[in-house]
Amino acid sequence: MNTSFNTIRRGRTLALAALSLAALTAISSPAQAQTVVDSPSVAPVAADSLDSAVAEPAPKLDFKDKFELGLKDAFKNAWVDVNGVSYHFKREPKHNERNWGLGLTFPLSEKTAFAVGTYKNSNWRQTTYAWYEYTPWTIGPVKVGFLGGGVTGYRSGNNVMPAAGLLFTTRSDKVGFNVVCLPPVMCAASVSFKVW
Repeated sequence: MNTSFNTIRRGRTLALAALSLAALTAISSPAQAQTVVDSPSVAPVAADSLDSAVAEPAPKLDFKDKFELGLKDAFKNAWVDVNGVSYHFKREPKHNERNWGLGLTFPLSEKTAFAVGTYKNSNWRQTTYAWYEYTPWTIGPVKVGFLGGGVTGYRSGNNVMPAAGLLFTTRSDKVGFNVVCLPPVMCAASVSFKVW
């Protein structure tokens, strides 16, 4: 008995929806609206067919699942950075300006990214870096913005020190070119490759 009551109630709901649609249609076409209202084609629908049409809710993801999905997307979109050369505005004392190293840049959105890597720094020491990139402006094909984070290898004891600078980057589908400037000290260049 309860199933037949639900079938009737759902049938009435569908009939009411059809009448509402007819009323909305009447605003633009009164003749069509009258045809829909007079039509006896609205019939009750079986409860089983409506229940199967209702979408199942998506499973809830816990933090670990979200983190793993985020990592998969991040690595799928990652760029491999080949750190290369730098130019120091102050020419004395002599600096290492061949700063070879590797890094990864993970785009988070059109304007943001997170980068990590290592290179031989200007003091001939190994540096590890991690920073956040924000490029809100575009000048032709070049994105312009800032970066901020931490680097090691510039102070004794390999302590982490803050780093911030200007960022200029341009990328095609597979190759990119980046310039980081830390005024008034230096600018460094790297090339990026999309390999995945």
